[in-house]
Amino acid sequence: MMTRLLRAAANAAYACALSLAGGGISLAQDFPNRPVRIIVPYAVGNGADIFTRALAEELSRGWKQQVIVDNRPGAGGVIAMIEFKKTRADGHDYILGDVGILAINPAMLRKLPYDPDKDLVAVTDLLTTPWVMFTAKDGPFKTLGELIGAARANPGKYSYSSNGVGTPTYMTVELLKQRTGINMLHVPYRDGNQMRLAAATGDIALMTTVMISARSVLNRLTPLAVTSRARNPAYPDVPTVGESGGPESFEMSAWSTLMAHADTPKPVLQKVYADVIRAMQAPGVRKLTADLGFDIGGRSPEQTAEFIRSEARVYRELVDVAKLQRDQ
Repeated sequence: MMTRLLRAAANAAYACALSLAGGGISLAQDFPNRPVRIIVPYAVGNGADIFTRALAEELSRGWKQQVIVDNRPGAGGVIAMIEFKKTRADGHDYILGDVGILAINPAMLRKLPYDPDKDLVAVTDLLTTPWVMFTAKDGPFKTLGELIGAARANPGKYSYSSNGVGTPTYMTVELLKQRTGINMLHVPYRDGNQMRLAAATGDIALMTTVMISARSVLNRLTPLAVTSRARNPAYPDVPTVGESGGPESFEMSAWSTLMAHADTPKPVLQKVYADVIRAMQAPGVRKLTADLGFDIGGRSPEQTAEFIRSEARVYRELVDVAKLQRDQ
């Protein structure tokens, strides 16, 4: 079913591009005329990075131009965005947008060196995956409900990790705290390996990450809950937050979108959208996506923009309730 939907989306995009007159069609037909770059706000080896590299290979074959993946991690995506803003708006440079860049940063930071609404336009959504909440296999908790009960009875005694205040993993636990009224100690980690080791050894009670990031220590962890409304087909034995004793209808996710300069020529954007959709249909890309436990995207640019706006509203409310806004 998804393959048919993706194919239909690609055909519709091409039809729309061909309906444009003269110079617009010429722009799309000549694209790309030099290497294309996708800036990724993560380190090499991140799940979204792995997917982007597979997508880039497919696009390179179709365009007969190199598609370069340029990793610019750090500062919650701000470093990547600063680099992206230096590039020309001719359709040859893109950035992998995510929940941090597009929804959390604008809500949290008063002084942000970019404006997603003015600087960026959506091409399509690429990936969505739920977060997974873990605890040590040898620890005292077998369900999320048990941990919530212990934290409620002992405010501040139990700890949770994140990549830092305002990061998506932090915000996911912040929502859990708001929904349950619990008080837990926040322990930030810059190094993902150290964070995973702390969870595996029981130094922290709760770690939230995507499943692929926990694979190196998965035999020492208990996955308490997945933060989607339904179980993930890639790991069906992991209950939802509600099923594990947490709040019902709890939903948070990690997601990635392909974003371009806001003033990129529309015919080029339409061609890129259609070509990206077709690249995502490639068997190798689809298999990789399933292996990583991701749901593949393919929304139209308009639908993707509305999805981003809805996510931004969720995080704005979270930030306001927790009083997390800051200058930098």
